[in-house]
Order: sequence, then structure tokens, then C-alpha cells
Amino acid sequence: MNKNNKNMLCTKHNTGFPWFVTGLVEDYGCFSISFEKSKSALSGFRIKPVFTITQHRDNKNILEEIQGNLGKGRIVEHLEICSYELRSVVDIKNILIDHFNKYPLKGIKKVNYKIFEKIIMNLFDKKHLSKYKSSLYNKLIIYLVWSIHY
Repeated sequence: MNKNNKNMLCTKHNTGFPWFVTGLVEDYGCFSISFEKSKSALSGFRIKPVFTITQHRDNKNILEEIQGNLGKGRIVEHLEICSYELRSVVDIKNILIDHFNKYPLKGIKKVNYKIFEKIIMNLFDKKHLSKYKSSLYNKLIIYLVWSIHY
């Protein structure tokens, strides 16, 4: 775990905050993978993971508190919606995965998270760079997309 993120999503004054974040993610969190065409990538595309928590702009302070505790990520605003985003594979591994290992999701989102976690770990370990692994990787991603939409 990254020493800078020792407290993860905890505050000094509110030890229930990590569970609050887990609950917030159950309802308003999203684990997604996007693709970008790339001639240099073995599979022909670059894999880009994104973790997002979305709220109405009136609750932007909640996202700012999460961002402040993590010291990473960014807040994006569009019309009435604010989103906290974490995009770095390293940050997702060191912060998010560590958080959910300690404060696990309990609902259906846990299934999608576990697939997302496997994708992140493969990206981090660079296992997606072989043709065989790339094929397995694509199947995981297809399952993730399918399970979200159906």
C-alpha cells in the first residue's frame, strides 16, 4: 500500500467514513473500462480503466471530501452532475482495491468490482501484453459490459 494513502478513505474524526464511501459506491459508483485505438498496442487498442462516483452538484462537498482524503483523482462537473474520477491504474490499485479489500461491497456491484479488480491487477502486472492474456482479458471485459447492461 502506498504510504501517502495510509488512511485511505478515513478521516481522523470519522472512522465510519470508509463504510460510508463503500455504501455510496454501491448506489452511485461505477467501475468502467474504455478503449482507445492504438497501433502500438498488441490488441489494437489501449485499455483505460475509470472509477467514478456521481452525485448531484448539491452534494459536490461529499466528492470533495473523498478527493481530499485520497489526495488523488479529480472532480468533473457537467450541468447538474458532479463526478469524482480515479483513472490511474496505480492509484486504483493502491487506493481503491486496498479500500474494498478492507471495506468490501456487499451487493450486486461486488460482482462487477471483482471483474474490474482482476482487470486492474492484470494491467498493473502487464499480463494483458501477451496475445493469449489479451484474449482472456477481452472476455472479462465483455462479461463486465454484459453484466452491467443486462
